[in-house]
Amino acid sequence: HSAQFCKHARNGSLEEVVQSAIEIGFSHFGLSEHVPRYSTSQLYPEEAEAGMSPDDLVQQFDAFAMEARRLQKKYGDRISLLVGAETEYLDTEWSGMMEQLRSKYQL
Repeated sequence: HSAQFCKHARNGSLEEVVQSAIEIGFSHFGLSEHVPRYSTSQLYPEEAEAGMSPDDLVQQFDAFAMEARRLQKKYGDRISLLVGAETEYLDTEWSGMMEQLRSKYQL
């Protein structure tokens, strides 16, 4: 995660994370972000405190995916960046939403 997209991360932007991975000498590096949650009861405390809504999380994940793909292109000659998502639990409804995310963002 990066502080750019995750309220509990303590580092810099996603690009700064990638640059650090390159400086350290990684040949491959994974980028992930929490998948959107679709109910206010599923918000993390820091998201609720910031007044975020499930719609905000969808927009945030979309911005993460766009930035991750941009970084793949920009740094592709120096590091292989894998783009994924983190989820905590799955139920029947949730798994359908995950399939939609996987398809939309090619995860």
